[in-house]
Amino acid sequence: MIRFISFFILLFSVSLNLFSQSVNAVEQMNKGNYSEAASLFEKAVAGNTPEYTDLTNLAYCYIMMHDFIKAEATYERVMQHSKKDNIQHLYYGEVLRINGKFDKAKEQYGIYKTFFPNDFKADQRIRSCDSIPMWNKNKSKYSTGKFPAINSDNDEMFPWISDGVLYFSSNSRLLLEKNGVTNNYKDPQIFNIFSYTNNSVVLKKFPVKDSSSFSAYVPDYGKEIILTKKIKITPTGEELSPSEIFVDKIAFKPLSAPDGYIFSHPCLTNNGSRMYFVSDMPGGFGGTDIFYSDFDGNAWGIAVNAGEKINTPGDEMFPYVTANDSLMYFSSDGHPGYGNLDIFVSVMNNGKWSNPVNMKAPINSIGNDFSLIYKNYPWDGYLVSNRYPDSKGGNDIFSFSLEKPSIAEPIDTTKPFVYNADPNLLYAFFKTGSSEISAEYK
Repeated sequence: MIRFISFFILLFSVSLNLFSQSVNAVEQMNKGNYSEAASLFEKAVAGNTPEYTDLTNLAYCYIMMHDFIKAEATYERVMQHSKKDNIQHLYYGEVLRINGKFDKAKEQYGIYKTFFPNDFKADQRIRSCDSIPMWNKNKSKYSTGKFPAINSDNDEMFPWISDGVLYFSSNSRLLLEKNGVTNNYKDPQIFNIFSYTNNSVVLKKFPVKDSSSFSAYVPDYGKEIILTKKIKITPTGEELSPSEIFVDKIAFKPLSAPDGYIFSHPCLTNNGSRMYFVSDMPGGFGGTDIFYSDFDGNAWGIAVNAGEKINTPGDEMFPYVTANDSLMYFSSDGHPGYGNLDIFVSVMNNGKWSNPVNMKAPINSIGNDFSLIYKNYPWDGYLVSNRYPDSKGGNDIFSFSLEKPSIAEPIDTTKPFVYNADPNLLYAFFKTGSSEISAEYK
């Protein structure tokens, strides 16, 4: 009897210790201390009958640590657990796709589809698994580079070039302090606009009455566009309002647009008479869509969806239209890609946008890749990514460039010179200012 009681006390003590480890692990995970949390979860799942939530939390920590090999091994245990949720087939497929095991990933997506037949993600991910091997065989002629002069341990986002000056947003307190500014805000998502020129980062101040978080600054066609969120101080901390677009200090709102929806990611085209933007307003295909509105000289017109070739049931964001209004670059997690947000390009043809093309690696990665802009079209520019291991903080600004062609023979001035950036992207250049295009290129 005494031995039985001793064994029961020992068993209870072990269970209590495992429970305590799980509680501490969840606390560390919620704080973003994924390495510390993973160490605790590893101990909690060491036995033959681990708790289901401990396994799934451990897999999540490994993903946040970008240790996808351990994440895959953990998901193998998750799939054998008696309490397995069927959504885990999607997550397991994601990790397999990242690890390049495309056939196994497609298998998991297929199983997921049987349980969730109306979720577009299953078919979209299967198409990605078929596309990535082909993309990897046909390398693009782009390269990317880090930008240590402006990136911090925080988020640097939404680059924009105007008159040779690079503008971007950042929530780095260090960049603020270097500009002689301090604030007492606790919310890490309070952003400010900075400019970068001559190796100097300078805070751009806006004359506003209310305290605001500035997400983007887009000076173009003689207009100043800012994307803001008002900051409200509450007893529990700061509260950020939904984002608003201001054009020359006047709030942008398309005709008949409903209240209470997102209006974000502005981009001007057509000499400043058309605004492309992102919204979750009704009339879309799901998630956030890209819309546009035309300015008639007095007011903005109705919001027009950019179309089903651009927008999907997923999220489309960060539209950027080239100066000649012929190409749109945008980010999406709804078209087949490497994972998360990828950057795509679409061509304007007879007033409609074409089927978008994935910009492939190294423009895209398994992380979030977005907000591509040009500094010198089409040779170089900037994009934003949280790709691992290259990003210094959460989201960083990267430079990119397109390899310039070496031309051995003189270019025929009566024909455009066509350059294959990759099998899906063609650029045509004229040596002279002639508008004559031969029939073979029309």
